[in-house]
Amino acid sequence: MKIRAFLLLGAFALFVGACKDDDKEKFSSSSPEEHRESMENNALDVFGKLKRGVDLESIDLLIELAQLLDNADLEPGIYAADFNRSIIDKLEIARVLPGLKSTSDEKFSFKEGFEAYVGIYTYNSETESWDKEEASNELTFKFTSKEGKAVVTTLDNVSTFSGVHPGLEYELADFPTSARYSLKADNKELISMNFVSVFDSKGIPSKIEEVLKVEDFEYVYKFALTSSVYSIEQMYKYQDETLLSYLFENKGSFDTEELLTGEVDDVIYDGMLSNSNLRVTVGKYRAEGKADWNGLNKKLTSVSEDDITSEEEMAQLIADTYNKYIDIKIRDTKAKTIIATGEFYAYEDDYYDGSWDINMRMVFPDGSYMDESFFQDGFTDLVTEVNEFFAELENKFRGIR
Repeated sequence: MKIRAFLLLGAFALFVGACKDDDKEKFSSSSPEEHRESMENNALDVFGKLKRGVDLESIDLLIELAQLLDNADLEPGIYAADFNRSIIDKLEIARVLPGLKSTSDEKFSFKEGFEAYVGIYTYNSETESWDKEEASNELTFKFTSKEGKAVVTTLDNVSTFSGVHPGLEYELADFPTSARYSLKADNKELISMNFVSVFDSKGIPSKIEEVLKVEDFEYVYKFALTSSVYSIEQMYKYQDETLLSYLFENKGSFDTEELLTGEVDDVIYDGMLSNSNLRVTVGKYRAEGKADWNGLNKKLTSVSEDDITSEEEMAQLIADTYNKYIDIKIRDTKAKTIIATGEFYAYEDDYYDGSWDINMRMVFPDGSYMDESFFQDGFTDLVTEVNEFFAELENKFRGIR
């Protein structure tokens, strides 16, 4: 069994959770059954707050605007509707870099699209059309809502950088370096978004930051890439309470161009990655951990496969090495207790005689495991809530997606 294969498995396993914290925290005394009930209640609480976003006034106004733009067949409406719909999708601008995609499935430049359609458009309900007023650096739509409110949406402060990205299908691309968006109803701001990014001459980003506020909700996205650090951070808040957060940080010696174009086969095996940290938080529960890839790689590369007498011995060596250099925990942040720790173990593959592999499981303080059955035997209320929620979303956004 190849050491490289185990390294790939370890890289995947890290995503389950990986950052060593204060080991003075105590292990939880609750039973696995009590943890399962608590985790479902925690998820239901978080999900219940996220669901409130469906009924926000601002989302209804975006839907109303999208319908007016579609019905009037306004040429700038294709551009604006794509942008406004992305607000509903949490406005992940990084996902649509370097160019927005029109409804005709044709790629076009973010810069050229904005410059072609800048202006102030006011909806005329009598003619069911949009009257245009010239403007230099803003794309604004004004209309009166069904509730009689004066609604104004504005995309401005737009700047771009043109460069050749080594990983793109086409050569020249426009990269947004700044953008600001707002939606106001009767002069009350319901949505605000600020976006900034920095690219080098090759079109490789070193920084992307976005803050989107939609009434009581806030979404934050941060990306950083240098020759020594690669990190992504996302956070969802409701009324200043963090509901969901994600932080993934890698440190090492990176060739940013090779990293983004996929020319590197294995960042661990090739020595590019030295250590990783990951934290995923849902309500009061947080999966976290730390991986020392330098130590792990040195240990495994020092082992000669000629010295290994069997696949079982190799698998056990790999599992022991992972347990030494990868630390994984799940915490209850309110109770300040550790509820489970990660454990790598060797096992014999049932499908191939004499074949051994490794896997990872979370272990409770009483020695029992958090495997698939832990979630399959519970969380029925959460599954029901999620299914009903997506059915509601499908019904609400039908016709404008």
